[in-house]
Amino acid sequence: MSARPRREPMSRAEARRFWLWRLGAAIGAILDLVGLYVVNHLTEREWPSFLTAEFDDVVPLASLALVASFAMHIFSFAEPQSPPVHLTSAVSSGLNLVVAVQLLDTFPFDFSTWDRDWSWAIRFVLVLAIVGAAIGGAVSTVRLIAELVTDDRRRRGRTQTLLDAIDSERDRSQDRRRRITEELERIDLDPDDRETGRPGSEHRGEVEGQTEAEPMTRHTRDRANGVR
Repeated sequence: MSARPRREPMSRAEARRFWLWRLGAAIGAILDLVGLYVVNHLTEREWPSFLTAEFDDVVPLASLALVASFAMHIFSFAEPQSPPVHLTSAVSSGLNLVVAVQLLDTFPFDFSTWDRDWSWAIRFVLVLAIVGAAIGGAVSTVRLIAELVTDDRRRRGRTQTLLDAIDSERDRSQDRRRRITEELERIDLDPDDRETGRPGSEHRGEVEGQTEAEPMTRHTRDRANGVR
């Protein structure tokens, strides 16, 4: 996963919401660990009394769902509304859906020793759990896809910006090279002298002629003035 862009400084209200979100994620992770311990020790203590031995068949899957929920809360504490959060949330919702369906199918609850039969209430809660898990899984999946698409667009935008900067720098370099070439052609430098920057043969001859003619002119002037 690519690196994320630097965040703008948060306002006081945004900072408060951020830390409240983190607090909720931390509490959720603690409750997941407590739930994981309780689920794995319910039948050992034979409490509550309405649970039957068939509940042990659901424990492995329920434990896996709690582990996924714990991972979601840890990711959420580190980086709220990130792709790992949405992914683990979708996985957790899917596992919760399977657990609720399995509980509704096996129904490891027996209220025969109770004064009132609460089976209808348990079934109602399980149906609500199935609906909630299905909706939660769908929402998390949609958020995950949206976040991945947004990250891909950000990555493409940064890549395009970098390519544009490279093209612009190349154009400026070519323009500078073209101006230098035109300047060299204007002062008529020979190809062999372009690296040293010395004048070409035509200009060099003129310069040398002027250099040789200068002492002769001075000597002639001295003789004309009678200076030996």
